[in-house]
Amino acid sequence: MADITNTIVNLVASINRAASRARVNKTSCFYLSLKCDAVLERVENGEFGSMTDPRMKELVATLGACRADLTKFSGLGFVMRLLKSGSIPEINNEHSKNLDLWLSVASEGLSEKELREEIRGAIMFKKGVTRHQKEGIAILKSDTSVQVSEVPIVFIADLDIRKEVGKFPFGTIYTGFLKDKDGSSKPVYIRELSTELTGADLRLVWTSIRLSRCLVDCQNVIFVHGICQGRMIVTDTTTHGPLNELTIMDDRQKVAIARKVADALMSIHDVAAGNDCIVHRDIRAANILIDQGSEVDAEMEPKITGFEMCKQSTSRTGNYPDIDKGYRRWWSPERTDNYGTSTKSDVFAFGVLMYEISTGKEPEDGDPVKMVKMEGMRICSQYTTLMERCLDFHYDARPSIFQVAKDLLAIENILMGDVREP
Repeated sequence: MADITNTIVNLVASINRAASRARVNKTSCFYLSLKCDAVLERVENGEFGSMTDPRMKELVATLGACRADLTKFSGLGFVMRLLKSGSIPEINNEHSKNLDLWLSVASEGLSEKELREEIRGAIMFKKGVTRHQKEGIAILKSDTSVQVSEVPIVFIADLDIRKEVGKFPFGTIYTGFLKDKDGSSKPVYIRELSTELTGADLRLVWTSIRLSRCLVDCQNVIFVHGICQGRMIVTDTTTHGPLNELTIMDDRQKVAIARKVADALMSIHDVAAGNDCIVHRDIRAANILIDQGSEVDAEMEPKITGFEMCKQSTSRTGNYPDIDKGYRRWWSPERTDNYGTSTKSDVFAFGVLMYEISTGKEPEDGDPVKMVKMEGMRICSQYTTLMERCLDFHYDARPSIFQVAKDLLAIENILMGDVREP
């Protein structure tokens, strides 16, 4: 019972955060509907207890009503009037109260100690998300780069660097181990920056890493432990390594991974201050690490890494040093022509990632027409059409990452033989 109550507490916290925002938009409602749907599916599959339990039946009904409204709120048409009238926060609050009511009944089966842990966990979760959001917004508003002292420090004595496993635009990637406070060690990746990266360029990378730390609450973003000696970025590792080295996936798994990456990009773009928001700028299969639990039929979970170039969408676009042309195969036309980057630049790179996921190959030269032709509807026509839209030459013709995630969920349901509305 503790597992399900903790899950519902987190869902309630998410709904409360959305409802308390000054402007609730359809993107946040869509994200919540996905989260609600995932919890509902786990409950219906009996993951938290038998469906003969009256409390579980009541929870399914409550979650179903909540999901239905959130799904409507993420749509168009008459719902836009609700968005403008401000009724959505009120309705979301009502669902939140209903879930809280279920929690109050379900909690009767918990011991006093378990109940204290549930309450403490919910409070800490809410505080953490709020703090990280504020930190990200403060960095976006700042006119200066973050100093290395503002990024968590990893001591070289706690780091055991092993073998080289790859390259990234600014250096080399190694595997290794990081010593914990209790003396044990855990596997990590070390992304060592080139000595050619100095001064303002190096400080921009520190700022990017600091921004990535503000996304720690997103389960599909890799955790960054900190920086060692000002040049080595230490992150968590995963069970399967990068996506471009993973060969055994069926079509549904491919679409699910793409959808989860799109969900994570929504969370990344959601950290915003005025016209500024975080743009990743290096979305490609090599920067998507794949993790998978030890349980039978455990889902593959993508983790976005490679945050060295991320920054706000409206500043310091061209301040990075020259990058090897090979990495420019993922760049949008406007970025290649030095017109800057935006969230739609990430959408273009995501289109290239969709090609990589479908074919298992890197793009030859970044030509969108060639990629669409070579992909050849390997998964389904809807997937190829969405990929082509993401790769549109004109940035304003590309879909938002919210729309991409929504369409991928619909494609995933089709492949599962499920006719649910996304």
